[in-house]
Amino acid sequence: MTAATLANGRHGHGPDDDGRVTLASLSADPYPTYAALRERGVVWVESVNRWLVTRWDDLDVIERDSENFTARERDSLQTRVMGRTMLRTDGAEHRRLRLAAQEPLSPRVIEQHWVPVFRKVADDLIDGFIARGSADLLTEYANPFAARCLGQVLGLTEASDAELLFWSQALMDGTANYGDDPDVWKRTDRAVAEVTAATTAALERVRANRDASLISAMAYAYADGKSEPLSDEEIHSNVKLIIGGGLNEPRDGVGIGIWALLTHPEQRAQVAADPELWPRVTEEALRWISPLAMFPREVA
Repeated sequence: MTAATLANGRHGHGPDDDGRVTLASLSADPYPTYAALRERGVVWVESVNRWLVTRWDDLDVIERDSENFTARERDSLQTRVMGRTMLRTDGAEHRRLRLAAQEPLSPRVIEQHWVPVFRKVADDLIDGFIARGSADLLTEYANPFAARCLGQVLGLTEASDAELLFWSQALMDGTANYGDDPDVWKRTDRAVAEVTAATTAALERVRANRDASLISAMAYAYADGKSEPLSDEEIHSNVKLIIGGGLNEPRDGVGIGIWALLTHPEQRAQVAADPELWPRVTEEALRWISPLAMFPREVA
């Protein structure tokens, strides 16, 4: 059950007496462990055979220095699951993939096209339980909200909430399957096959009738002069990436933000009185309990 060992045997408040970080201690309260990890700065993680860098200034340097710390991780589980994506590329290759998917996520398109879509999704969900006076925040709101919004943005409009939720979790489980669990690979392989089929159908649709979706943008990137042509394989890989990272984190961010306001009534009252505070609520919720814990870089 060992997750990590603090370098040089230095003990913090969170790790066990022998200096090890266990799943049990993380489940009980991760924050003392996080504090101890930040104190160390760089920690060896036995379970995944790599170093964990924990301080903001160091992370900022590593993220910006792609010549010395590459995103093209060898033996990447993400690449095994999804193929080569924009998160596992650097430099011009990364820019080409990112630019192809950038237009549907621009502030202008989000404000003019997607915000009304998102509001309708939220209203429809709330209308489904408002008469009861209560609902499960995650299963009845955050989960389906994130799934439906993602399906619309991507262009996988025929996919159900349940399918998108399964695909996202199975893909992310595969990228974290350091234990090489065959049951995890079985679920991941099923998700890969189903996403591939759904993306193939979406590509056929948008090539006949262009729309505002991400899949459409990637299919037409070259025609618009925004990028060199993307192959179907590159589009499929990046759709899997967006499904993997575009559902769980938004769901958790929505849940954290609402839960934070429900448990801090004085701040909830401030936001109710001034809707201009909502962007700050979002940013603080994502900082306070980040839904994304780590990402890899490899020394080049």
